[in-house]
Amino acid sequence: MGRIAEIWADAGGAQSETGRESPSEGIDDAMTYDSNVSPQSKIDSILSWYKHINHSPPQSYEGASALARLYTKILTTLGEANRELYYSPNALNPVNVEEEAKQIMEDIMEASHFCAPGETFTSFLDANTCNAYIGCLGLLDIASSAEKAEEMLNCMHHNEQFDDFSERLPLPNIDTYNAVMKLWALVGGTGGQKGVNDVYSQLEVASLGFGSVAKLRPNNETYQILLAVNSKEDNRFSIRNAKAWLQKIQQFSQSLGDTKISLDLEVYNAALKKATTRSPSGIEYSPRWLRYGKAFQGGFKEDNQHLKKEALEMEEWLISMERNYITPNIDTYDAIIQAWIDTGTLDGLLRAEEWAKRAFISASEGSTVSTAPQLQTLRPIMAAWTLCGRERGPGRVKEWTNQLSTMSASNPSLAPDLDMLAAQVVSWRRYQVSIIEGAFQRGVSGEDESQLMKDAEAVFSAARNCSTSLDEIISQSNFVGVLDSNACTPMFSTAVGAWGGAARLALLPTSTTSPLTTTDAVREMIQVVRLFDAKKDKAMQLAKSIGKEYDEHTINCIGDVYSKVISQLHKIDSAFVKHRVGVDNFSYFGDRIADVEKMLREYEYQSRKHFADGRQLSSASTITSIKLYRDVLCGCMGVTASHDYGHVIRLCTLIMDYMSWRNDHHRRGSANEEMDVTYVYADMASIAGKIVPNQHERMMILTRVYDNASQFFEQQHYSSSHGDNGFARVDRSSLIGAMRLAMGESELTESFIKRFEKRSKLKWSDRR
Repeated sequence: MGRIAEIWADAGGAQSETGRESPSEGIDDAMTYDSNVSPQSKIDSILSWYKHINHSPPQSYEGASALARLYTKILTTLGEANRELYYSPNALNPVNVEEEAKQIMEDIMEASHFCAPGETFTSFLDANTCNAYIGCLGLLDIASSAEKAEEMLNCMHHNEQFDDFSERLPLPNIDTYNAVMKLWALVGGTGGQKGVNDVYSQLEVASLGFGSVAKLRPNNETYQILLAVNSKEDNRFSIRNAKAWLQKIQQFSQSLGDTKISLDLEVYNAALKKATTRSPSGIEYSPRWLRYGKAFQGGFKEDNQHLKKEALEMEEWLISMERNYITPNIDTYDAIIQAWIDTGTLDGLLRAEEWAKRAFISASEGSTVSTAPQLQTLRPIMAAWTLCGRERGPGRVKEWTNQLSTMSASNPSLAPDLDMLAAQVVSWRRYQVSIIEGAFQRGVSGEDESQLMKDAEAVFSAARNCSTSLDEIISQSNFVGVLDSNACTPMFSTAVGAWGGAARLALLPTSTTSPLTTTDAVREMIQVVRLFDAKKDKAMQLAKSIGKEYDEHTINCIGDVYSKVISQLHKIDSAFVKHRVGVDNFSYFGDRIADVEKMLREYEYQSRKHFADGRQLSSASTITSIKLYRDVLCGCMGVTASHDYGHVIRLCTLIMDYMSWRNDHHRRGSANEEMDVTYVYADMASIAGKIVPNQHERMMILTRVYDNASQFFEQQHYSSSHGDNGFARVDRSSLIGAMRLAMGESELTESFIKRFEKRSKLKWSDRR
């Protein structure tokens, strides 16, 4: 986003001549972002900054030219963020900026209409502008966008109009071909391969001087795209295909009269790139880099000859590079390491470690910056040991972490960041989960009580190791960098989950003689929360010093950790009811309800403080808050002791107050879809029916639930007719049905429910 400054530096001088105001506030906001800012936030910032521009007609040719350059660079930056969003592991549903890009293109063409008396028309639309527009095409349907880009390329060939644009398009340049080929490459499979090769065939014709485009020459980027796509067979690397296409490239370059094309390191490395199609696994990894080891999810796999063959052929490709006097760089090693990790086998993991060691040895023997290993080199290996769930895993993670710390003395870039250190905590949890799965099977069947005791000891030991590793890491951390503060969430959540798992295992009937109790595990889980509370204030200070996006992200992290704790208490209660038959009126959630209330109040305090600083509540904040409320309510439903119902109802009242506050401070005109929160209010009605013994008091509470929910009844009707989405919506009929169930078979039920069924529906406009 620092490029926003470049945009204004290039175009601002002429703007000032026309009396336009510099959107300095937008530039200042943009410059607060760094490479860690989410692509979505970059897009939002670019579009917001674009709206600050004075779009009135320029008063001079110089002003029109500067405005066109400004629009072009905004379009380019938007395209880069659009592509970055596509690759973002968090963005399962990339936004579509195509309409905004089309408007910017129209603005550029509008600026071209300025022409002083006696001057000839000069278009500001050039090939680079069109290339930037291609980068903004929608990525929700890649194949359609690739077809559209190719159609635009054909229109450029013939200087024709495209997609209702008011001007004819300029002739393409080599970057236009590359941009279209990149889109087809994203399609993947045989369709994407055919699309890339068809566009390349057009380029070959143009390169030979036929048609309206004369003497265009492919460049190294062109050949990188070609090799990346055509070196694959069934989406796997094929050395036969790679060599064949390398030969085709050489022959074609010679036919153009080139002495010999420079088949450099980047071209060779392009052949090793994985297929570029996005295929979310459905599993959310935390930390996110653990996805590099997803093949080890669930343990070591049996040999897959196709994946093994691919890794071996990639090794052979590296050897062929060396034979051609091309020194592999760290990208080459990283590709081979990932290929062996993708096999999911123990042998593949050990081979990946050998290649990592070779990369480090190569670097120590006089490497350049490009061959120096990075943290990314070891992430697939660390992820594999973390996810495999074997006893050996945590030890190997620790060994690699120690080696990195040692090597960082001479290469500071290898110092493990907090994001990578989190693997120490996660690896113990993954090992624990593998033990718990077997232990529960034995515990439920009542088999091998002595083994179950050993399992319980191992599970509690793994939970203690999670807490110990967490404490060591956090105590040594200075919270340097945004990623460090964000990495705390998976560590704390993992430690909480470890103690939750230990607590549930201790509830098995055959564990009653064990000195390891559920109460002990719950107490340790709350200790993790207290450590989190002690450290989160420092994270908040860091977030505020960096910018509003990180501030809100840290608040969401707080909500996520609290939700994890509260949901674990609920799960423990559910296991307690299942395995300890005959024990009534006890709830671990109820026993810790004061801690739950403290967490709920603290999260809301931080949220309101964020809003008080003049910042809006985003959809991510809404999702986090509703999840926290739902987890609290699920825990409340497990409280059966009637003497605790006052505490439970107080939590429900707090949640209703918070819902009202969020609705009052929701930004009107937001494009975010309303959340259906009917279940939140239905849960509160169910809780009242379950825990409040007095019918009249129950009716009072249900009335308050209905009244609080009513602010969301008509909002959907207003928003649908005014294009203004609200914060949430509640289905009135469903809520009344839940209230009827809460009242039960009481003689007061029908008269009570009819009062709500007969209430007239107020229009949302009147309520406003």
